[in-house]
Amino acid sequence: MTRVATTLLSLAVLLPAAAALALDEQAVERARTLASQVFETRQFAEVAAAGDEKMQQVFPTRGVAALHAQIVAQLGAFEEIVDATPRSIENMTSVTVDMRFERGTLKLRLVINERQELAGLWIDGLEQADDWAAPDYVDPDTFREVELEIAPGDQPLGATLALPRHDGPHPAIVLVHGSGAHDRDETLGPNKVFRDLAQGLASRGIAALRYEKRTKAYPKARPNEEITLEYETIDDAVAAVSALRARDDIDHERIFVLGHSLGGLAAPFIAQRDPKPAGIILMAGPARTIDQLVTDQLRYLRRAQQNQLSAEDRDEYARMLADIEQLTAGKLPENKILGVPAIYWQRLMAFNAADAAETLTCPILIIHGRRDYQVSMRDYAIWKERLEPRENVTLNLYRDLNHLMMPGTGPSLPAEYQRAGHVSEEVIRDIAIWIGKQRA
Repeated sequence: MTRVATTLLSLAVLLPAAAALALDEQAVERARTLASQVFETRQFAEVAAAGDEKMQQVFPTRGVAALHAQIVAQLGAFEEIVDATPRSIENMTSVTVDMRFERGTLKLRLVINERQELAGLWIDGLEQADDWAAPDYVDPDTFREVELEIAPGDQPLGATLALPRHDGPHPAIVLVHGSGAHDRDETLGPNKVFRDLAQGLASRGIAALRYEKRTKAYPKARPNEEITLEYETIDDAVAAVSALRARDDIDHERIFVLGHSLGGLAAPFIAQRDPKPAGIILMAGPARTIDQLVTDQLRYLRRAQQNQLSAEDRDEYARMLADIEQLTAGKLPENKILGVPAIYWQRLMAFNAADAAETLTCPILIIHGRRDYQVSMRDYAIWKERLEPRENVTLNLYRDLNHLMMPGTGPSLPAEYQRAGHVSEEVIRDIAIWIGKQRA
């Protein structure tokens, strides 16, 4: 339920029933047209221009394009508008447009004012079809899944523990998400990175805990400007380890933490917080600060897509890069960066995973895909230079794998994440072997 933009005006106007009905019908048609322009014809500039004065400020063309990209990344290609339901709100009409996509459904609520302008837009519901099929390396007869909660209190997080069927206590692993509001499976398009990892490792005798990310479970619990790495990641990962330590079927001395992407950045800090970490795994974990990382990502994508970019796209890349330069220089830009307030990025820059990892004596496994453009070979080179000489560190590099630890060929691009695949069995095997070697 993500609010994209605007505070509704409040003006009381009473209309005769027939006139109100006519306005509702006009609003429904306007809402259907705008929804179609976002997801079917991709007329982003036209949708931005349809906004009232406030909406044009907070929902410009790049915002419409970002909404399209966000939804398509989760649900696949647009198929059809199924229904549109109006509701009068004083002198405006709120229209809930139900849409079907390749991999799920979306409820988009658009508020249309009396001038037929777009005055507000929200995502009121998003359901992804679960057509995931287990990879060959998962043996469902060797484990069972237990539903539980972590981080008890007013806002607990739902979790799934994949538990081997043979007698315990079992070694265990906590899976910590990358950036974004992820579900417990770390679903990206048709792919479920954490379900692959959890069930693959459980098939090899290692219990695996995955849980809803706080910003997914409680998206409105805290304003974006107040979200920190501790709040969205570190605190809950520590709570997840504690939840495993409370179980008799888990080996309390052999609980490991695997952080993927942003979770890999957080993993050394999670280990610093834990009283006795058995070890951490950095899967596509950055060794550089977030401003350096995002700068490289943007430059890579601009270069890789240069023949398809519009003049507006090029301007947007230039703006984002300029904003990140301001952050690096210690200044706080007014613009959001990748849809997130600049203060979030500024706080995140204070976390240097390589520095934190150097303070740890627990076992560390670093796994990296050579085709990963998000956390590139520059990061792997830093990990290798700074940590390889240490006896507690193991580094594994996989030639054909991308940021999701899935195989492919050629330069990696975001569209690759929309092709169904699975985490490499080689990665699952190597993690299991490494955990098997770590004894208290």
